[in-house]
Amino acid sequence: MKAILVSGGMDSTIAADMHPDATRIFVDYGQPYAQPEQQTVRQLFGDEVVVVTIRPPPVMQGSYVPARNLLLATVAAQQGAEEVLLCGVADDVYVDNNTEAFADMSRILSLHCGRQVHVHSPHGDRTKGQAAAYYVSQGYDAGRLHRTFSCYNWNGSGRCGACTACTRWDAAMRHAGE
Repeated sequence: MKAILVSGGMDSTIAADMHPDATRIFVDYGQPYAQPEQQTVRQLFGDEVVVVTIRPPPVMQGSYVPARNLLLATVAAQQGAEEVLLCGVADDVYVDNNTEAFADMSRILSLHCGRQVHVHSPHGDRTKGQAAAYYVSQGYDAGRLHRTFSCYNWNGSGRCGACTACTRWDAAMRHAGE
């Protein structure tokens, strides 16, 4: 089984649309913005999403959750995935969101699951803006990108427009000509 972790953000929406055969998994790990993420995932993908809730939530350090992608890949492997798509892009700054980290996760999960598990990003060689531009250039519906959600300071009324997630989303949309 191929699984993709979806958050309702731009990167995972692009990857999920480009891999329609993958099982979509949303993980609520207690992130403060879980509600709008899950709502966005439902709007984008309907009921074709496996929702996994983790309680108690991991400890966050600001907007960062240490080993978050390992946690997400583990959830997908526990759901039976042999191929796990995490949606890192080349300009991500987190230590667990790159090719080397995904190779480490693949090795660890394969060893501990007793079967081959391959973790990778379908557009890890592109920046967020390049991934968005590629998506649009391939004829995918750019309107779906406008419906994605990424905001670290969500306050219940929409994107803040100022946090790192919002500014990267805005820049990627400009890069894609949107």
